[in-house]
Formats: sequence, C-alpha cells, structure tokens
Amino acid sequence: MNSKFNPKQVVQNTRERLRWLSRRTLHTWINTTCMPEKAGDWGIDPSRPVFYVLDTYAYSSLLILDEVLEKAQLPLASKAFDAKGVTLSRSFGANRRYQGVLYRTLKRQRHSPTLRSLIQQVDPRALGEAGDIQIVPVSILVGRAPDPETGWLKLLFSENWGGGGRLQRLIGTWIHGRHTLVQVGQPMTLAELFEHTDDSEQAIARISRVIRVYFKRIRSSAIGPDRSHLRTVIDGVIQSPTVQTAIDAKAKRDGMTRAKAEDLAQSYAREIAANYSYSFVMFANKVLTWFLYKIFRGVEVKHFESFRKIATGYEVVYVPCHRSHIDYLLLSYLLYHRGFVPPHVAAGLNLNLPFVGPLGESKAKRASGKTK
Repeated sequence: MNSKFNPKQVVQNTRERLRWLSRRTLHTWINTTCMPEKAGDWGIDPSRPVFYVLDTYAYSSLLILDEVLEKAQLPLASKAFDAKGVTLSRSFGANRRYQGVLYRTLKRQRHSPTLRSLIQQVDPRALGEAGDIQIVPVSILVGRAPDPETGWLKLLFSENWGGGGRLQRLIGTWIHGRHTLVQVGQPMTLAELFEHTDDSEQAIARISRVIRVYFKRIRSSAIGPDRSHLRTVIDGVIQSPTVQTAIDAKAKRDGMTRAKAEDLAQSYAREIAANYSYSFVMFANKVLTWFLYKIFRGVEVKHFESFRKIATGYEVVYVPCHRSHIDYLLLSYLLYHRGFVPPHVAAGLNLNLPFVGPLGESKAKRASGKTK
C-alpha cells in the first residue's frame, strides 16, 4: 500500500463526522433567527479568509453557528484556519467560556487566545486588499430574558446576564431552542487594524476592546440592560434627601407613621421601575401573532437596517403617532421579531382595566408618567 496510516487524520475525520451528526441532531429542535436576516447584508466576502469571534463559547453555540454559516454558504467556524501564512486548528475564538457543570463561572479573558495567535502569526505586509483577513463577531442568544423573572424555570434556563453552567445550557437549549437569536456583526479587517496600531500587542488590545463593547451593546439591545442592581437603585432613590423630605411630609399630612409612609414610597418606586418578563413576552407574542394576522393583510417596515446600525448601544425613545393602542403593540412585536428587546411603554393609570391592568402591573410594571 502506498498510502500511510495517519492516526491524526483519522481522529480529525471522526471528530468532524461526530460534529456534523451533533449539528444535525441539534437542529431538529433548534430554530434560529439571524440578524441581519439576509446573509448578503452581513458584509462577509466568502472569497477572503474569515475568522469568527463568539461572545461566549459553548459547544452548542459552535454547532448553531456552523449550521447558519453552511446555509449562507460561508466558511465554517469549526474548520481549520489556513491563510496568509497562518495555521490554526479552528476558525473561531471566544471572549468567555463556560466552566462548571451545575454552576457556571464565566472565565473572562482579556483577549481570545486563538485571536491572539492569529494576530501574532500574521505578517501585516502579506495583507492586501484582495486577501485581507476578516474578523466577524457573532453573538448567539438561546432565549432572551433579563433579570428579574417571576417564573423560576424560565429564569433558570433562559439567556440573561449571568449564572448557570453546562447543564443549564443543555436544558436551556431544550426549553428555548426555538427562540435562538444569531446576531452577525459587520466584519473588521486586519489590514485596517494594523494601520492604526504600531505592533501586534496594540492590535490585539484594540480589536478585543472593540469586540467587547460590541457584544455588550448587542446583549443590551436583545435582552435589555442588566437589572441585577435594581433593588440597590430603588433603595438609593428612597434614601435621597428629596424623597426623604416627601416621605416626612406625607406622614405628617396624612397622620401615618413614618415607616408606613416609607413603605408606600417603596411600593411606588417598585411600580414605576421598569421590568420585563420573558414568559409574558412569549405569551404576548403568540397572541399578537394570531391577532395581527387577523386584522392586517401585511405590514411594510422601511429603513430598519439603518435603524439597527444607529440604535445598537443607545437608549432609544420610540414615539409612535398613537392613533390607537395597536401602534405600540405592533411596534413592540416588530422590534422583538428583529432581535431587539420590546420597549417599555409609558402608561397612565387610565389603562388599569379589568384583567389587562393587573396583568400589565405584574408583568410589565405599568406606571403613571413612566419613562425608560
């Protein structure tokens, strides 16, 4: 026999077959929504080398990404990277990694080790316009729910700002797999990166900082801001001199104890504070899908990609014409289906209707004159 037995090649082929089988099995359940929706809007040139950067690495995230890339006819992230004199075992890196089985501690890295290896190996002089290496950040969110959440099962296994483990990821994918968001960022080129830096260390620091900011903005726009400090914020508001003066005046005017007046102020603050319930959003999504398709023949959305580029990373105030209550419901529905967290709606006590009022109070925190 002329060919020699290559154990490394056999292992590599076996891994690729197992990965393919795992990917196909996972996607019998997983349903992904990509943003932007059309692969042509991702800005990736398939004729040039591509390196992907994930926000948080998990094996399921890699399988989801590979499936999306295969459908878009783009190079897979799990394949080896071999271009411009650089050889890597894979074509992706990650800023964070899951650790632990039941409880996860996110191992945050200042730089992705694989991305660092790529930048250190590449020769800037070898980067030309036709062969430049593209760095593409990709965020994968399995379920979208910021804290706090009233349903403990939904909270435990939905995408949020922290907590969990490998077991959580597995169960969360099973529960929320049909609501998976894949956000593909615009590619950055190494040639442009080296133009603004003096050496590889500066280049690594610069691109890592840009990617971290990008991922934070994506998570904020998709699942809302981190609300883990909501109670601290409310306590700070209550203890402010202006509110304390108002509490004293309320207790004196109505003849109640100061403790009771402060409890009343706490209840007002909790009522006004913005909240978000993933379970309610999922329920409302099903109801609105049925309702909107009954009353509309179609809805045309213009200039949304321009909005997406501007909105990410900013607090946005939406001002619909408000010809009816359908306006803000339709706006929330469209934003949710395009990867943005539904906005909080400023509602007065006049909307405290039977059934709807208590539902909104417990789930969406209606409040008079509330702003986001």
